[in-house]
Amino acid sequence: MKEKLPFYAIRSDNIIRDLSSRFERLQVLYDGKSIRDFTATRFVFWNGGREPILRKDVPLTNPIGIRVKEGCSILDARRLQHNNDDSQFAVSLTDDPLRVKCEFEFIAQGQGLVMQVLHTGKSGDDVTVQGTVVGPGVPKRRFVFVSPSERTRLQQRLAIFVMGILGYLGILYFMPGMFPLSLMAIVIFVLALVLDLSDLREKRLPKGLEAFEGA
Repeated sequence: MKEKLPFYAIRSDNIIRDLSSRFERLQVLYDGKSIRDFTATRFVFWNGGREPILRKDVPLTNPIGIRVKEGCSILDARRLQHNNDDSQFAVSLTDDPLRVKCEFEFIAQGQGLVMQVLHTGKSGDDVTVQGTVVGPGVPKRRFVFVSPSERTRLQQRLAIFVMGILGYLGILYFMPGMFPLSLMAIVIFVLALVLDLSDLREKRLPKGLEAFEGA
């Protein structure tokens, strides 16, 4: 079945928080502007469905993007990565100075972009995702890997489960009398393996959008 499946993930890393309240005479400038809070938010948007999402599918009045709350300022917004040049992704401010939008010609399955917004919020609580796609509606959030090390840890756990299954199969071969206990252990290992494989599939971003993970 062909359908549009707009997905997104978001992460915010606070770099400076309440600086002026802790160090009265210390001043931090960003492009000549004094700031007391500084947060980098990364936003990845992609299509998980088989039907392409077209420019006309996104209302001009409610584009895909993020908005910082009142009292915050957007310092910079840019595209970090995309995985299809023909989609012509663009990132820019809207008429609302607190809102950043991403635009495109089309997004086929597995295609998308990563954008970064630098702002004066204190955390991810100061940022909201906005926008809609005609048909599926509001994009669905996915909780994906936020660092290469997180993905590596899950892959290592999967390898341990596989080794555990092979180990218990070896026990069954050489010690048939251990069948009931070994069989139970194998079932537990297999269930854990299935769950982790599902987790790996759910948390993996499409190829070419790894910039979302950062360092």
